[in-house]
Parts: sequence; C-alpha cells; structure tokens
Amino acid sequence: TRQQGIFRRHVLWTRIVRDVRSTDPDGAAIDLLPWLRRNKDRLVLKPNRSFGGSGIVIGPHVDLAAWDEAIGQALSAEAADTGGVVAQRYVDVRVKDFPVQGEGGSISLEEFYVVCGFLATARGVGILGRASKRRVVNVGQKGGLTAVLVLV
Repeated sequence: TRQQGIFRRHVLWTRIVRDVRSTDPDGAAIDLLPWLRRNKDRLVLKPNRSFGGSGIVIGPHVDLAAWDEAIGQALSAEAADTGGVVAQRYVDVRVKDFPVQGEGGSISLEEFYVVCGFLATARGVGILGRASKRRVVNVGQKGGLTAVLVLV
C-alpha cells in the first residue's frame, strides 16, 4: 500500500529479536538469528519498551563476543518480560562542532553527536534536535536539546 511504502522509505528496518523466519532490509527471506549474527556491523540492538538510551548495543562498536552475548540476553525470559529487544538497521550518527563556553569564559569548539527526529500532529510537523558527547544521543544519557535550522 502507499502507507507501507512511506514507512519503508522513512522508518529504519526493525525486527523483534526471536527465533523466527523473517525478511531482511531488502525483503529476502531469512532465519533472523543467524542473519543478526552475520550482519552485526549493520545493526543495533535495543530494548523494545524502554527509554533513556540504556541497554543499546551498537553492532559496529562491539566485538562479536559482546554481540553474541547481547543476542542471548535479547532471547532471555527477563527481556521478554520487559517487552523484548529489537534489532534495527544502524545509521552512523553525525558529529558536529559546537561552541562551548569554558569556566573562565573562553569559547572552544567541541565535537558532539547529533540527531534529529520528527513528530507529526494534526497541526503540522515538528523537528527535534538532540546533541550528546556520547554515541547514544539521548537526553537521559546526558544529552541535550539543540536548535534546528531549516533553510527553504
């Protein structure tokens, strides 16, 4: 349908981690668990019903042993009790320089990871910018909100 096409273009490929047949980001049939293991550098694992940025495992930034352990945790009864874990396509987070005022009043540039999110309401669309010194950009992980400039 038209709506599914919009979601495919704008929402990252996401699957609940479980022992199941599914489809990969290209629509090919796969056994999910072995595929997750082979494709760790293209994926993140994160709690399905959590907030604050905790519990996220970024595939390209961990070794295979840590990835395997995270998949095992995702399959545990404890994870199932809290809503499970999802695997999602990894997108590299942009790094930008921001001016930061030091204690003595001096200004220097520091690198921050930045992301933007969109929200839609009946009244229009909004953009939310967030920045953090950590790769998981989340206010709960000591990130903050940032202005977003849109040039049209």
